[in-house]
Amino acid sequence: MQFTSIYTNQPINTDDYLACFVDEYTGEVKEDRRVLEKRVRKLWFRSTMPKAVIHSDVKLSCQQLNAETPPEPSALAYVQILDESGAVLAENWSLRKAITSVSETPFEYYTEAAVNSAVDRCLIDLGFVVPEELEKSPVPAQPSQQQQAIADIEALIDSEGSKERPQPSVPSYDKTTPVDEIMKTMDAATARTIVFENGKYKGQTVGSVYESTKDNNGFSGKLKWFADNYRTNNILVAACIIVNKS
Repeated sequence: MQFTSIYTNQPINTDDYLACFVDEYTGEVKEDRRVLEKRVRKLWFRSTMPKAVIHSDVKLSCQQLNAETPPEPSALAYVQILDESGAVLAENWSLRKAITSVSETPFEYYTEAAVNSAVDRCLIDLGFVVPEELEKSPVPAQPSQQQQAIADIEALIDSEGSKERPQPSVPSYDKTTPVDEIMKTMDAATARTIVFENGKYKGQTVGSVYESTKDNNGFSGKLKWFADNYRTNNILVAACIIVNKS
């Protein structure tokens, strides 16, 4: 994945900033899990969505489980990412304790760690994530003989039915395809069915967001904002442009 830094105007390759995941409490290094450095993810976000705002709220508490254990200070950080109009694009939270239950060593930067973790989760929700960070899918269990027999029958029925009906066309584009190329093949009806994957409108279609945010002239400033600022899913960008013009 590449983006252009808002500060240096130079391209940055996120692959150069992947590191093994390190548990911030225990120090355990997990070689099989690669993550993008938080500072680079935040720079990626700033460079792609410069007008968005990160708002954080931290609540501190101190809990003592019993008289024999020392108090455990903790920080609960709640973070929202807002667009320039104040609409919520993503929100998440994170809790960090000042003392670990493993080594009883004070964790001095627990408040900062809580905020950084909550911000990082929000940015991942917005799509600022690289494939190496995605969790591996579990290996499916082997089906029983009865389950396999049922599956074979269902597959046979499906194959017979497919001979009598036309197969749906497969889109010739993905999230990384240039927007103008997607717009050549995507029609308005399809564009309206594209679903927002994260943020305030997560789970809603472009068509429904358009209907709820359009003005008297049939123009949605919200869809225009996503078309101008969203850079991690070109299918969504193209859909916003098409629906706003239809």
